[in-house]
Amino acid sequence: LHSPYTLSLHDALPISAGRAPGSLGAIVVPMPTIDSSFAIASATGPTSYTDPRIPALLVAVAYLDAVEGPLWRAVRGTGLAYGTSFTRDVDGGFMQFRVYRSPDAQKAFACSRDVVAAFASGEEPLEKSLLEGAVSAIVVSLADEQATMAMAAQMNFVNGVVRGVKEGYNDELLRKVRAVGEDEVREAMAAVLVPCFQPGKANVVRSEEHTSELQ
Repeated sequence: LHSPYTLSLHDALPISAGRAPGSLGAIVVPMPTIDSSFAIASATGPTSYTDPRIPALLVAVAYLDAVEGPLWRAVRGTGLAYGTSFTRDVDGGFMQFRVYRSPDAQKAFACSRDVVAAFASGEEPLEKSLLEGAVSAIVVSLADEQATMAMAAQMNFVNGVVRGVKEGYNDELLRKVRAVGEDEVREAMAAVLVPCFQPGKANVVRSEEHTSELQ
């Protein structure tokens, strides 16, 4: 049974642009006082911690965001940005992509879009070693959240009372993460990550020294 205290921030969002990202398009914020540009794209993501897409989505994000991984090599490795990352916000119902400290956030955004689309479509093969590393990173992350008895008790409280999931949720999640296959990773990329880069499916905010149009 779900906890009576479980909240859905997504349902409480006050404007349609928050409940259904994509209607705002791209917003450019001129910031001439900084020498870097930043960007954040928000698309629709899972709204439940029991969404069956979450295990594959965790692996997909860990794969793309890995140090020396695909986005690191394509963006940071070529000097397009200091970093990029995906963020999952289940309570708000968002999947977000960020470009951090870039000389040109538009180019970094476009490059990231091409990388993610290539993996999602199957044009670019998934590396087995990176997939194994992604799973290991998820295991370590969940273990770190419960490193002490106090942290484990806090996590059990959050899962059971705030998130309204069953006891043993993290153990079951890890079991499902380890069973994720390549096809499921590509499906998660196509269904949840690619929309972060698609017009009409994501709201994009970018800071710039000038107001060139985001494409």
